[in-house]
Amino acid sequence: MKAILVMLFCPCLLLVYLFFFYQDESDQVCAGADRSPCPDLLRAEVSVVIHEGIDSLWAACVLPEIDACAIRTASWGEAQCVIHQLASTPAQVFEHEMNHCRGWDHEGTGVAAYAQPWRVNRGLWLARGANQ
Repeated sequence: MKAILVMLFCPCLLLVYLFFFYQDESDQVCAGADRSPCPDLLRAEVSVVIHEGIDSLWAACVLPEIDACAIRTASWGEAQCVIHQLASTPAQVFEHEMNHCRGWDHEGTGVAAYAQPWRVNRGLWLARGANQ
């Protein structure tokens, strides 16, 4: 009976450790993400879609009235990121979207939120396989 309890209890402790106490790259912040590259923790395969018009861009992006967006997906061992932008998108906006592709997010929208330190998107990082 004790062996069964140990076998049931140990995996639960491991899961608790992994999700609540394990300190890793996902606890990092990236200061200056609105101006420069963050470390690439997601290692996503990145592709860029250039839209001819703003209506096409807005149809591809979830939020309306934005200059560009990065749509990310991840599963064990791999991640993909598609950047949607116009041909005239400034390099700084492209770098912003690349930081999303690298696995980072800002809290809120607008210039003030972008200037704050960004955090790792832990869900994507874990779905990707963390340190894989």
